[in-house]
Amino acid sequence: MDQIFADIIFPLALEGSLSYRVPPEMASNAVRGCQIKAPVGNRIHTGVICNIRRESEITISDSDIKDIQSIETALPTIPEKTLRFWEWIAGYYMCPPGMVAKMALSLWRFKRRAQPKERDPGALPPPGLPLYVQGVDRVDYYMERIREVLAAGGQCLIITPDRISCEIMYESLFPELGESLICYHSKRTLKEQSRAKKELFAGNPCVITGMHLSLLLPFTRLGLIIVDREEHPGHKKTDAAPLLNARDAALMMGKICNAQVVLGSSVPSLETLYNSDKGKYIYRDICPLIPQNQVRPVVIDTSRSFASRSMKGHFDIRTHQAMEKSLSDGKKIILVEADRSMAEDHPTDPLIVVCKPLQLHHHLGKDTGMICFLHTEKLLSRKHFRATEQAGQIIGNALLWATSQSPRIPVFVQTDDMDHPFYRSLQEGFLHTFFISLLEDRKKYGYPPFSRLIFLTVSHRKRSLARAREGSLTENLSAAGLPLRIEGPFIPGESHSMLFSFRLQITIPRTVKVQQTKERILAVINQTPLAPARCRIDVDPA
Repeated sequence: MDQIFADIIFPLALEGSLSYRVPPEMASNAVRGCQIKAPVGNRIHTGVICNIRRESEITISDSDIKDIQSIETALPTIPEKTLRFWEWIAGYYMCPPGMVAKMALSLWRFKRRAQPKERDPGALPPPGLPLYVQGVDRVDYYMERIREVLAAGGQCLIITPDRISCEIMYESLFPELGESLICYHSKRTLKEQSRAKKELFAGNPCVITGMHLSLLLPFTRLGLIIVDREEHPGHKKTDAAPLLNARDAALMMGKICNAQVVLGSSVPSLETLYNSDKGKYIYRDICPLIPQNQVRPVVIDTSRSFASRSMKGHFDIRTHQAMEKSLSDGKKIILVEADRSMAEDHPTDPLIVVCKPLQLHHHLGKDTGMICFLHTEKLLSRKHFRATEQAGQIIGNALLWATSQSPRIPVFVQTDDMDHPFYRSLQEGFLHTFFISLLEDRKKYGYPPFSRLIFLTVSHRKRSLARAREGSLTENLSAAGLPLRIEGPFIPGESHSMLFSFRLQITIPRTVKVQQTKERILAVINQTPLAPARCRIDVDPA
């Protein structure tokens, strides 16, 4: 009888799987997806079987291969669809499978105690093309789709860009969904996190609100994935590999799990606008992108205000008068400060809220009296190809929200550089034509969505060593004859203060096979002696 061997993925920074012998007494329980314990070095680790092999297929000598210590039958077996999703993440985002397992496997370590409720599972609503829902009041549409899936015994996932947005979504849906709604993130109690995992694995119908990590929860009857504020850069994971984008990962997860994917926002990302125009997404317009009588912002050139001595502190006289009126009415003022160094210099008043641009949506409410964007030129001067797009989305969201209020909320935009064409578009009620012009510029210069972008950042505490390793990597990539464009090195704006970093920008045209090109790039990186420097790979940077 042939011996059985298993390829195991461990939650470690390993480039691939490790092979182990399966003892005969464990052979009946050794299946793809089951969790095991086995020695790695001097420690015992929990891993997942990703492949089963026969003795004749193994080329390693018996003396070099170790035995699996135990099969964790009390822990859930990871379904085939989930394993395929993990493999896609590792391949698409060019990271070791062990790093995906490190992020995901902790969500599958629980005792299987939740029992399925008595029901006829039936068929879930058939999915169609990804759906983009545009509008301020899109939560009502979300509820319609959620009810359909819950009625069929399915599970729903709502992904938000940050924890506060997650809590806001949870509070807005709880009155209708009650106990079937579960909020999942690291600040929730361990009991609530455990309940989410067990209910999902048991196949019970429920709705999860969470962030990018919730994509890796143990869904078994997933019928609907909603990505709210799909344009928000907070959907991009930036702390540790894999650096996935929740929106793009949700689209692939929906395809693998045969679930409907709904993208929602007030202002679309350029990728969503492009895919909708190409017929890859269905566009559902709840609120027009340019509603009639849209609130027009008061755009103020502060350089002229300083010259004419019409500034009061940080505010133009018109802004100051609007603030006084809002305060006299007992309304909240939201100051959106784009200059980080100025955040602490504003008036301290219970009715005045100072926030970062990407946090504006946290503070919008019925008690808001006005919105003012300060030092807006800082949004546009960032050395990032998405700077103008994100500035348009942030201010566009504010304008559409202000238009939907009764009475309408005034919006002020202060800047000391009026030369940028963005401000002219802003004054003209810009949204749709503005984003169309951005798409044309992206096409002209070969930026996403008309290409694929990868950032390779080489870092070390010694500047000369980091520069030398980056030079070696550039030379090897250039010599490989790959169908791509290499630009740089650049110094990243977000470089860690204790490290010197050099970044290469890799542009891959859409006309080539992207995944094959990524695999060849990864092979070049692995063959280049970069140690002790580190190389950070960021696919589709936000």
